[in-house]
Amino acid sequence: MGSVKILDCTLRDGGFVNNWSFGFLTIKEIVKSLNESRIDIIELGFLDRDGVEDYNFTKFNSLNNIRYFVENVKDKKSEYVVMIDYGRFSYEELLLEDTTLIDGIRVIFKKDDMEEALELCNNINKMGLNTYIQPVSITSYSDLEILQLIEKVNLINPSALSIVDTYGLLQKRDLYKYFYLFDTNLNKNIELGYHSHNNFQLAFSNSIDFIQLAKNRDVILDCSLYGMGKNAGNANTELLLMYLNQFGDNYDINYILEIIDTQIMKLKLKFNWGYSFNQVLSAMNDCHPLYVKYLVDKKTLDISKINQILTKIPVKQKLKFDEDLINSLYNGETIDNQLDYSELLQKHLNEKEILILAPGSSLKKAHDLIKNMRKGKVTISLNFVSEDIETDLVFISNQKRYLQIANNNRNIPIIATSNINGKADYLIDYTMLTEGNLKLKDSSLLLLLSLLVKLKVRKVYIAGADGFSENQNYVNGFYELSSMENNFAKENKRVRESIMNFRESIEIEFITETVYLSE
Repeated sequence: MGSVKILDCTLRDGGFVNNWSFGFLTIKEIVKSLNESRIDIIELGFLDRDGVEDYNFTKFNSLNNIRYFVENVKDKKSEYVVMIDYGRFSYEELLLEDTTLIDGIRVIFKKDDMEEALELCNNINKMGLNTYIQPVSITSYSDLEILQLIEKVNLINPSALSIVDTYGLLQKRDLYKYFYLFDTNLNKNIELGYHSHNNFQLAFSNSIDFIQLAKNRDVILDCSLYGMGKNAGNANTELLLMYLNQFGDNYDINYILEIIDTQIMKLKLKFNWGYSFNQVLSAMNDCHPLYVKYLVDKKTLDISKINQILTKIPVKQKLKFDEDLINSLYNGETIDNQLDYSELLQKHLNEKEILILAPGSSLKKAHDLIKNMRKGKVTISLNFVSEDIETDLVFISNQKRYLQIANNNRNIPIIATSNINGKADYLIDYTMLTEGNLKLKDSSLLLLLSLLVKLKVRKVYIAGADGFSENQNYVNGFYELSSMENNFAKENKRVRESIMNFRESIEIEFITETVYLSE
């Protein structure tokens, strides 16, 4: 087996969790503890022209920011490196820095920037610094593109080239494939690195397999304290050190366990990283995690519908988040046979006034008033059905609510927007209701008002549309806040402004308390 080096990237990759604001004392203690544990390589953070000149952060605009942390370490045992995200710091800027403070630089880059990024790597290599080449998201490369990359890297002859699994997509068979592809074609003196993410809970086991594969190749394994890192996190430093110590390595794990206990656990309580359901969904669909977050945050789709939409993302765009694309896919669940408005008007509305029931807790307070008011009106409930107030129609724009209502075998006619996966008495083209108006999206109340305006309804009464607040309650306990739940004022303003616009076409009267009438 070739030699195995451990590179701890807590201060760099872990910074995605806390915006690189570790604090001066924490940075100092992490560097000291990693050095005392005899970690092979410590990644100190990002070198970024837009970083800060502040000892509390590990995204810094000058190497001077790390001077105190590296010059005051007694009995240096580790190699110090920083990372440059290509385009964020140039070779010309680097020439102005005191590079004696570090031993090496890692350069990370996207496939489209490969040629220019490798030129930067070549220049860094000529400076005499250990040069580590990190192509983002190796799964976005074809086999031919990987061979072309390796050929160019061989000419540079850097310290290392890494297999970077940015989105944690590699299963064991994939890891084996990439290892042999790199190992067979890469110069034998170039170390082969592996940077994992834990979307499938495979970061540690893949790292072990990587070590076992490296019979004649020196390798570098990236990891972080307690797995701290972007999204699903990384392989755990403490676990890899314990594994390697079984085979004669001499890492002092006590320093690692101590720094996790005194510093990292405090961060874990404050910030969230590690294995999560969203990360599993993104890895299952080989796509950027922001696509999943976008759809999950809508809180209108069930998991099967989310998966269905994710499968429609073109392969070339899966790993590069495109909000316009995912928004169009989300909104594009339309139908061929649109609603015959005259039929609905004649069958149910018949020129009557409309009473809209939203699921706010104010329905309970105004229960008797509402029951009296519904006489002579058509009552339409929003994404729920009242247990004791008779409803003529239910309007559904939320997949989860649809499943709950459909599973209860309600006999009430359903009007559903076309993003719903299921049967309905009336299906409405979702895009027709919004007509490109972003303020109407994801609000069942606004979508229904849009429909009623198109049906030329003269007047609506609204009950239970209380608005969003930290103390939001619902007449039924299982309803969730919208995707704006962390910004209630913004959500309330959006709905309020839209209602004001609708009042130019339809008379609207609230019969229960609501924030939508306040400024």
